[in-house]
Amino acid sequence: RLERLPVHPPRVDPRRLYDFRGLAARDAVNILSGYYNTTVELKGSGFVYAQAPEPGAPMERVKKVILYLEDLAP
Repeated sequence: RLERLPVHPPRVDPRRLYDFRGLAARDAVNILSGYYNTTVELKGSGFVYAQAPEPGAPMERVKKVILYLEDLAP
């Protein structure tokens, strides 16, 4: 029998853009919609390997977040 592990939500500062690299597209979009009031554009599918603007960018200057995705399946 496996023991359940606690799940902790990410620590997000709504004043600065989160680092989405390594997250599944769905998880990244959930964080964006829950913490940020901005437009999101997805390029590709799968997991985030890059983003624009860069992580840590001040949100008062961010008009749109672009997530670059790649499918990790062989």
